[in-house]
Amino acid sequence: MSVLKISNLVKRFEGVVAVDDLSFSVSPGEIFGFLGGNGAGKTTTLRMVLDIIRPTSGTISVLGSPPDRRNAQAIGFLPEERGLYAGMSAIDTIVYFARLKGMTAADARREGLVLLERFGLGNFAKTTVDKLSKGMAQTVQLFGTIVHEPRLIVLDEPFSGLDAINQEKLEALIRAQADDGVTILFST
Repeated sequence: MSVLKISNLVKRFEGVVAVDDLSFSVSPGEIFGFLGGNGAGKTTTLRMVLDIIRPTSGTISVLGSPPDRRNAQAIGFLPEERGLYAGMSAIDTIVYFARLKGMTAADARREGLVLLERFGLGNFAKTTVDKLSKGMAQTVQLFGTIVHEPRLIVLDEPFSGLDAINQEKLEALIRAQADDGVTILFST
């Protein structure tokens, strides 16, 4: 069974075709790169997968059913636009995103601290986001995306603006998720 299946997907905005007859499927544990130039419809497609916008035509199946916000706990999403609160600490940021996905504060804090330690950021748990490097902040946001152990992770331009070292660290984290059976869909 595919974790994500898109068939003949079309999205039009006031006469502009943003997505034109797109079809693909992604299997459990697969890392699927969704490639295209600016304006190719990548973000629009991801927003349809996440039920943020609706397609003009075609079908989408996410975890065996049409996109629905009730699937939110099984999906982790890292948007292209970073959404971090500058005055919030790294661990509080992770807890905040985990709570939005239904985790208890205690579980989120415990698992968030494990992630920070595992990836060498334990000493920065109480550091506010505005004091972190761009790579560290992006890693913290990715931790907020995965801490609740989703089955599908959707990453929109996850490596934009990162240096080679931070990109390599994020790639390793993404591969580790796939090794654990999580399906990864990313655009770039």
